[in-house]
Amino acid sequence: MHHSPHPPSLEGAFKSGAAQVQYNGKKKFHPVAMELSPTQVLLRESEGQTVLRTAAVVGATVAELKNSRKGHPFAWRIDLAEKDSGGDSKYVLSVEREEDKAEWMRYLAECAEQRYVPPKEPVPEPEPEPEPEPEPEPEENSDDSGSGSESGSDDDSSSESDGDSDEDSDSDEDSEDSGSESAEDEAVESAAGSGAKLSRKERRAKRKQAKQARKQKKKDAKQQKKDAKQQKKQQKKDAKLQKKQGKLDAKQEKKQGKLDAKKEKQAAKAAAKRSKEEQKLAKKAAKKNK
Repeated sequence: MHHSPHPPSLEGAFKSGAAQVQYNGKKKFHPVAMELSPTQVLLRESEGQTVLRTAAVVGATVAELKNSRKGHPFAWRIDLAEKDSGGDSKYVLSVEREEDKAEWMRYLAECAEQRYVPPKEPVPEPEPEPEPEPEPEPEENSDDSGSGSESGSDDDSSSESDGDSDEDSDSDEDSEDSGSESAEDEAVESAAGSGAKLSRKERRAKRKQAKQARKQKKKDAKQQKKDAKQQKKQQKKDAKLQKKQGKLDAKQEKKQGKLDAKKEKQAAKAAAKRSKEEQKLAKKAAKKNK
């Protein structure tokens, strides 16, 4: 998408880009920088900050052109519900790429029908907890008996064994996660750095975020498909209405032609009748003078 080099100046604007506009669908196209918020569209100079037009987008109608514009293959129309700041109520808008046109039409239609939902802000990643400092090892007592040392060594080995079994049980639980979650854990650990380990709670949070991202991606793809289908349906509907209107216009024109011909015939007949009566009166007057 070709974005304007200037920052958006419209409050709440979530989309901006370069475009060309034909006011009221007439005369020449003007290059503009276009910005869109959920309730308004703003047009300003493409090489400056001067605002040219502002218009309410709620209630507008977004549709394909009935008549294409030469040199503007990716153009469409928007009929505003009320006049803009310049007194116009229709724009013909044009962009350079087909994907830009589809995106602009989708967002304009969503805002016009008040069904635009801003994307959720990403949840900030929790900082990894610092690793606990290792406890100092107790000093060896030379007065301890051999049996005491052996007992201590047994206790240590026992505690180490317990620790190993705990770690094994944790790894067994982790291995039960799905393949995608394991891959996500590896990505999370890699992102956190080799020196930092994330807790199970943080890993769950990361997996949840990744799952939500996948879900949103699928939702967006589904919406795009739905919008494209709706747009195609609207195009067919417009074409059908246009054809029907053409037939009605032709029928009306034919009917009007017959009415006009009938009126002309009646007028000619009346004129001939008046002429005949005038001639008769003239003859009668001439006869009387004699």
